[in-house]
Amino acid sequence: MHHFYLKSIPAALAHISRLNYPEIFLIIIASGHPLPVPEGIIFIGLGVLAAHGGSFLGYWVTAVLAVFCYDVVLFGLAYAGSRLAEKMSRKIKADWIEKYTGASGGRALFLVFVSHFVPGWRMVNPLICGALRLKPRDFFFYTICSALVYPALYLAIGFFLFLR
Repeated sequence: MHHFYLKSIPAALAHISRLNYPEIFLIIIASGHPLPVPEGIIFIGLGVLAAHGGSFLGYWVTAVLAVFCYDVVLFGLAYAGSRLAEKMSRKIKADWIEKYTGASGGRALFLVFVSHFVPGWRMVNPLICGALRLKPRDFFFYTICSALVYPALYLAIGFFLFLR
């Protein structure tokens, strides 16, 4: 079985290399939920492709937009009190929600920023922030700060570790 994965990684990278930016955007949006591959793995793969002639800047911009759009949509749903967001929020660990209660300023920035680097937490962060009514302006600012760094780090890992 392990052998299968080793063969499928180059095949997956070859497939992604043929996609245009809107298609890559959709792959990133789908990662973690309908597509059972974490975002970080996709970003590392895009970094590998950039090391072999793809556009690092193009992949980075696409990733930043996908992360920001995903977060804003989920935040908006939770902030507005949608049923979908409520259903999704029931699965969130209580200790993650407690971290946000009463958070403001630098602590909120820290939580939103760090959440992007923690698998699982990254996907529920916008729901928690919306449900707890974090100021939209603050959420957008903190999320864009993290969205600028988070994909870049994983892209750089793929780019520099697999550069030949």
